[in-house]
Amino acid sequence: MTFAGIKEAHHFYGFPGSHRVGSIYSPGKGIVRSYSNGKKNDIIKENTVKYIIKDAVHKERFKENIQKKTKLRFFYRDSTGFHDHGMFLPVRIHNQYIIMKRT
Repeated sequence: MTFAGIKEAHHFYGFPGSHRVGSIYSPGKGIVRSYSNGKKNDIIKENTVKYIIKDAVHKERFKENIQKKTKLRFFYRDSTGFHDHGMFLPVRIHNQYIIMKRT
C-alpha cells in the first residue's frame, strides 16, 4: 500500500506516539514500526531489509524484538511515494544494521 506520507500511514494503522519518529517503541513489545526516508544507506529488498540503527538506545530496543520474536511494520520512501513494505521480523544485528526478514 502506498501513502502520501508517514503521517497518513501512522494514523491509518493507529500507531502510538508521534508520526515524526522513525522507529516507534512499545514497552514490552520492542519496536513496532520503522521507516526509511531514503536518505541513509538502508538496503531494502523484497524479503530482507538492512536498516541502519540510529543509536545505542534503538539497538537495545531492536534486541528486544529479536529476543521476543516481535514483528514490526516497515515503511520506506522513494520517488514514487511512501510505501508499506509489510511485516518484518528482526533476526540479528550486524555492525550498524538490524537485519529483518519478511514474515
